[in-house]
Amino acid sequence: MNLETLRTKLKHFTVFNINLIDVLKLLATIVFVIAVTFQIYKILTTKSVKDYSLYFILLQLIGTPEGGGAGITGYMTGNKELLIMGILGFIYYAIALYFKLTTNRNSKKQ
Repeated sequence: MNLETLRTKLKHFTVFNINLIDVLKLLATIVFVIAVTFQIYKILTTKSVKDYSLYFILLQLIGTPEGGGAGITGYMTGNKELLIMGILGFIYYAIALYFKLTTNRNSKKQ
């Protein structure tokens, strides 16, 4: 079986009368939202992002698959799942950037 045949079969495969691709997109969105929610909670309670590089945060803030770039791509293509992940990823990295910049500034003053 070649790859094109497999892709064609998967496009028409359904789970509870819902296209498999739509099910996988929804599942990925749910898992991402849960994971990022826990990460945001951890950042807000510990007020620490010392393990993150500033460059990593900046690239993720504007990049894809999570962050501002994903939000823009999701909006432009009409992909609701990608839009949700992009907006939530952008919020997550914006919070991380805030704590990265304020933590570095406060530790240099002491």
